[in-house]
Amino acid sequence: MSQHTETLRRNYQALVDASLDSIDARAAFHLAHIEEYWSRALGFLELAPAEGSSILAGDIGQIVIVATDLASPDVQAFAMSRGASARHLSQAWEKYSAIMTIGSQAAATASDALRQGAVAFRAVQRADRSVREGESRSK
Repeated sequence: MSQHTETLRRNYQALVDASLDSIDARAAFHLAHIEEYWSRALGFLELAPAEGSSILAGDIGQIVIVATDLASPDVQAFAMSRGASARHLSQAWEKYSAIMTIGSQAAATASDALRQGAVAFRAVQRADRSVREGESRSK
């Protein structure tokens, strides 16, 4: 891991640790920030479709990867804490994490890897929304 990526990791982790103590808040924080990072990455990709490798290797691609890696234990713990009603969230996260882990190597191009990761993350967002909406309806 490069020194710059390690710095991104430390800064992101410090941001999470500084203000979030509940697993619910941590998972929500991660998902909101990863969504923002994906939005930026896809925006850059839309502007320069041939630059997928640069985007993936640059700060925005690296922060997506770092945030995903650091979010994994919290998102999985949140899903586990919700039991069977959140199984689809856990499954969506596992699929997304797998794509992010091997996606850049398996995709034909870096642009494809970015698109595959974004599509998988949207499935995570839908599953998270479903879990949280189900909880709010049952209260």
